[in-house]
Amino acid sequence: MRRSEGFAEGRRWCWKPGSNNRTPGWVRRLAAGLVLSAGFAACASAPEVRGKGVAVETISQRPAPYGLYTIIRPAGSDPCPAEYDGFALRFEAAKGAYDNENYEESARGFISAATLLPIAAGPHASTLAADRSSAYRNAALAWLMAGVPGEARRVLEPIAARDVECAAVIAEVLKSLPGR
Repeated sequence: MRRSEGFAEGRRWCWKPGSNNRTPGWVRRLAAGLVLSAGFAACASAPEVRGKGVAVETISQRPAPYGLYTIIRPAGSDPCPAEYDGFALRFEAAKGAYDNENYEESARGFISAATLLPIAAGPHASTLAADRSSAYRNAALAWLMAGVPGEARRVLEPIAARDVECAAVIAEVLKSLPGR
């Protein structure tokens, strides 16, 4: 049957396996070219092979960085403590050091930021305690990333004795550290 005859009789014309309608040669050549180029690309991106057929790849043993805790600026009709702006600046600088993989510097920055906030009762006491807790947690995470959880213990244990509002959080952090 010719193509024009099929349309004249109201049938749809389509390519079926085994029919006289063949795939055009240019389509077959294009498909073969695509398959060959994909094969060459796969070979080019394969890992380098040295020695006795063993693939050599560099595998990083360092885990991905932990997500950091954030801070909350005190709000309400009572004024924000004057020390808060300095705290926020140091906290952000410590986050920047963490993002640049300077983990020990970052941990010291979080601890120094937390020491700026007052440990006192007042209208914003719970928010300031939550912000100090975030700084303490972030410092512990930074020391974990640096591979020195013992330093986190050494620094955070005396702070827990001074900062009674955050003592439970610090105890939880110390309990989760590897080691002891």
